Order: sequence, then structure tokens, then C-alpha cells
Amino acid sequence: MNWRRGLFRLWVVAAALFVLVVVFVSYSEIKAEFEAAASRPETVTSSFISEFRRLHPEYNGLSDAQLADAVHSQFYSDMSREQFDKKLAEKIEGPKTKTVKFQGQLYEYPRDATDEEIANVLKDTVKNPWATVRVAAAIAISIPLVVLVVGSSLVWAFSGFAAGRF
Repeated sequence: MNWRRGLFRLWVVAAALFVLVVVFVSYSEIKAEFEAAASRPETVTSSFISEFRRLHPEYNGLSDAQLADAVHSQFYSDMSREQFDKKLAEKIEGPKTKTVKFQGQLYEYPRDATDEEIANVLKDTVKNPWATVRVAAAIAISIPLVVLVVGSSLVWAFSGFAAGRF
């Protein structure tokens, strides 16, 4: 029986299984990083009318003016219409900042910031997914190679430093 050939075949099978395990363990992280790198920032709208329509879809058939009348009569009837219009105008005008959702996180920018300026700032927050691929590939290749070198050195040493038969 040829021990060297048998151990080499065992190493080939073990190395293939090890590469599969590394791929299986790394896949979800790598996939998430590629999806995050491909995602685009989206502006989060928080106007009173759009938020009210989202919470109460039964009012979607009304125009904005009709919706304002319905909200005033149902929820703010104790307030004068002028006060309600003033309060609604403040809510519609919204905050002085623009909220942007990117990769699951919210970022705030001045309301007058352009999409290009925001994209340039957010570009620095994106991780390079290829770096994770390189790390996984280095692990999947280097560890089996180290095992091969150490194993062949041990087989050579245990064989009494004899030259191999070819």
C-alpha cells in the first residue's frame, strides 16, 4: 500500500470539504455586502398628508384639500380652520433636514442638499465586498496548502528522509 498516495487523496477530499465549508460560512456575509454596495439611497418622506394616507388608506380616494377638510372635521373640530391650516402648513413644510435611508440606516442632511452631494458623502460608507471575498479565498486556499506542506514534510521525515519512488 502506498501511504503517500493515500494521504494525498485524503488531503484532496479534506481540502475540497474545507473549501465548501468556507464558502457556506462566508456566503451570507458576502451576499449582504454586495447587495448593500448595489443599493441606492432613498429619501424618506415624512409629510403629514403622505403619512396620514399611509396610516389610513381609506382616505386615498380624496384629494389633498378634501383630506384636509376630513381631518379637520373628524380630529380637529375644536380648533378653528385658520389655526388648523397654519398647523398643517407647518407640518407639510416639514423639518429643515432631509432624511435619507441607506443600507438600513437613516442619515440626515440639510433639506437643500442635492442627491449628488448626498451620494458622494454616502459613497464613503460603503464597504468593499471584494475585500471579504479575498479574505475568504485566502482562508480557503492557504490553510489546505499549509496542511499539505506540513503533511508531506512529516511523511518524508517518517519515511527516513528517503527519496521518493517515481
